[in-house]
Amino acid sequence: MNAPSSVALVVPAHDEARRLPALIDALSAVIQPGWRLVIVDDGSADGTASVARDQIAVAGIDGEVIELGTNRGKGAALRAGVVATSAEFVVTMDADLATDLDALPALLAALGTHDVVVGSRNAPGASVHDDSRFRRIGARVFNGIVRVSTGLRVSDTQCGFKAFRGPLARRVFAASRADRWGQDVEVLDLASRLGASLSEVPVAWTAVEGSHVRVAPDAVRTMVEIVAYLRRRRSVLRSLASATSGAIGS
Repeated sequence: MNAPSSVALVVPAHDEARRLPALIDALSAVIQPGWRLVIVDDGSADGTASVARDQIAVAGIDGEVIELGTNRGKGAALRAGVVATSAEFVVTMDADLATDLDALPALLAALGTHDVVVGSRNAPGASVHDDSRFRRIGARVFNGIVRVSTGLRVSDTQCGFKAFRGPLARRVFAASRADRWGQDVEVLDLASRLGASLSEVPVAWTAVEGSHVRVAPDAVRTMVEIVAYLRRRRSVLRSLASATSGAIGS
């Protein structure tokens, strides 16, 4: 697959003013004509939106900043950003550059044969640096619970680096209700149950200081969101089916 000409890169950002210059500088080196950067300010208190607009202008790239009035969570920010896109392909990623952008070409290339591509820290060939033993054990337990409870065969649902065919992305993100970390599982499971093909590509990932993730409490909140999703999953899928012909890209 040649480099796609229509890609939206969606980045949720909460109090990320300090990191945005490095992020946008790195993205400006890979963004191609026809690509668009969408940064969603999730109720920041540090001027994230202003810094994002300034840096996008300095970099001279096509981009926009969406502001949420209050801090609602990563899932809510991603939902707002994805549904605002119109690109053929949508890539989601975190603002901290924990995932090496070298994986982006492989992520997009895999969309030539799949509907959703997940960057994975567990796939063969992946590398993880400076990760704590506690985090690794917790991730294995969490992934096991997700597999059993949803049936998803994805080794790393929580990596923020993902790519979707655009119509499918807008469809499943619009139908999602989890506002925080549980949305990763929600959108992947919805896509899978709509008949989408999922694939994983290995990524190089490095733990970044100042992460907003608090492993234990966030894991509990995520499981609560997943349980809530599983309770409504059938009705969500019925609504999606009735709203369209049921085709994946509708």
